[in-house]
Amino acid sequence: MMPLIDVVFLLLTFFVFAMVLMVRINADDIRLPQASGGEPVEERVAAVIALSQEGGLTLDGAPFDAANLADRLADLGDAQIYVAPDVRAPVGELFTLLERLRDAGVNDFRFLRQTVDESAANEPTGAGGVP
Repeated sequence: MMPLIDVVFLLLTFFVFAMVLMVRINADDIRLPQASGGEPVEERVAAVIALSQEGGLTLDGAPFDAANLADRLADLGDAQIYVAPDVRAPVGELFTLLERLRDAGVNDFRFLRQTVDESAANEPTGAGGVP
């Protein structure tokens, strides 16, 4: 028969290793979450700021420099701002864009995303059909 201290030690070891494995995060090939629903928004003038895979910015399809963001937003007035980051865009560039929006006084912006059905249809596949 095994002494009780050995059993407790084995259980403690098991739970310590289980916690270590649960905390590990694989940060390779991060994709933004997909949304399966959402609420419709009220109709008003809108502007879309897109962040490309390379970190470039466009405002309604026209490229612009991030340093001119405040001036460009001032020209839009009370437009609803939508941010459309590419899933492969650098996260640091996205945070920089959000900080510049905050500095320009824009506190009400929304993220554009694909629904689960749209993203499955548009998902590029690699060899053997694996995304």
